[in-house]
Amino acid sequence: MPIATARASVADNLWQWEPAPFSRDSRVSRSYLGLVRMRFEHTLLGARFLAGLLCFVAASTLAVGPRVEHDVLHKQVTLSDAGQNLVLRLNYDGLCLLDRASVRGREVIRPETGVCSAIKLGGIWFTTRSDIPTPRVEATSNMVTVSGIRFGNGTMEVSETWHFMVQPESIVWRIDRVYPASGLVEDTYFPGWDFEEMSTWTGALLGHGGVAWAKLFDAPNSSYGVHNGKVTFWNKDRGACLRIVPESPSGSQIAVRFSRQPSGVFSFNYSLSDKELLTRHGLSRFAATARMSGSRLW
Repeated sequence: MPIATARASVADNLWQWEPAPFSRDSRVSRSYLGLVRMRFEHTLLGARFLAGLLCFVAASTLAVGPRVEHDVLHKQVTLSDAGQNLVLRLNYDGLCLLDRASVRGREVIRPETGVCSAIKLGGIWFTTRSDIPTPRVEATSNMVTVSGIRFGNGTMEVSETWHFMVQPESIVWRIDRVYPASGLVEDTYFPGWDFEEMSTWTGALLGHGGVAWAKLFDAPNSSYGVHNGKVTFWNKDRGACLRIVPESPSGSQIAVRFSRQPSGVFSFNYSLSDKELLTRHGLSRFAATARMSGSRLW
């Protein structure tokens, strides 16, 4: 079974969250710099995982080299690994959004909302999906830097820089985020993924042994959150997987949230904090109805 892997490591010495951030509301009392690195890879899933990885990468490298294609006119950048088993497309025309993510030829995200950064302020989401100043993009044959990404409101505007590097078997994505001096943040996407529909994946295997089954999100606003970073999305009918493996070198707490949006999108996002996020509804980590505020688990 083919598998695409995203490895994300967080340099926690650059994160300075409050003691219990994002548990209901959290105050940002000084400027913060966040750094996220995501490494996307592909390999073969089998009895000997390492052997599958080495053989698959070697075959792909011989076929095609990793590429960066910059369409300056249409403000798009396409990044691909050696065999084009993993292809990402960045759209930066008044937005900053991955509007395409192809895993072995299959598109898995919804183009309109894709993969983005976001913060929630005063009950309103501010994202990089639209209506932001066009960022600056510099591209070489294997690297892309996107700077001047700004989003938020008049009292809190977040600034980010995205860095990409294509490699024979992977694409590395780094996000640097800077908050202003003060403000109130309710929630965040760092980043957030919108998969095409609930049937895109059969479910997600979690690093601690649990499973988030897509079929259990059987009503709009159903959500599940857990303090676990490692996730492997799989589709049993197509035999394809996407794995995301974040790492926190200094032991910060990583939380993930899966949600069924009213539009039918299967969304997924990360949060990071010094301490585990507190749940809003007792000890419940699953919200099955809008009565429990949908995706507002923390």
